[in-house]
Amino acid sequence: MSAARSCLPPACSGSRSIHGWGSPATVFEHFEGETYRDPEVLKLLARIEARPHAHQPKGMYEHFQGEVIVTTTGGTRYSARVDQPLRGPKNSAPPDRLESKFKDCAAKSLEASAIGRVYEMLQTFENLSDVRQAVTEGLRSTTPASVGPGA
Repeated sequence: MSAARSCLPPACSGSRSIHGWGSPATVFEHFEGETYRDPEVLKLLARIEARPHAHQPKGMYEHFQGEVIVTTTGGTRYSARVDQPLRGPKNSAPPDRLESKFKDCAAKSLEASAIGRVYEMLQTFENLSDVRQAVTEGLRSTTPASVGPGA
């Protein structure tokens, strides 16, 4: 690959390429600590060129366009582009991907046994008779390292 254009920083693009784009296996651990020093990621980073996209947004909600162009050593070019990432009410990720992402994020601060329970409660948040139920459940479910100053 001789060039890639993306809105992602090159290290994230490299890590995602090595560990799988959109794969359920792509989790926080692929981007934390010293993962950017992974020899396979470093080898790929040497072949990635990142630059700002030429897209000129027309409005506040049109600035998320991104494009990745891959040129093989044989000269074949492949490209993929998105106008809006999976986010927000207009282009939400499918429920199974949202659940997977929630569980990965929640594992940073909730007890493993509480993650499913908190996720289910949030799915029916609008039906809670008292929002304090959600807050109480969330606090009761946090790991000690995730509570307190600096958490």
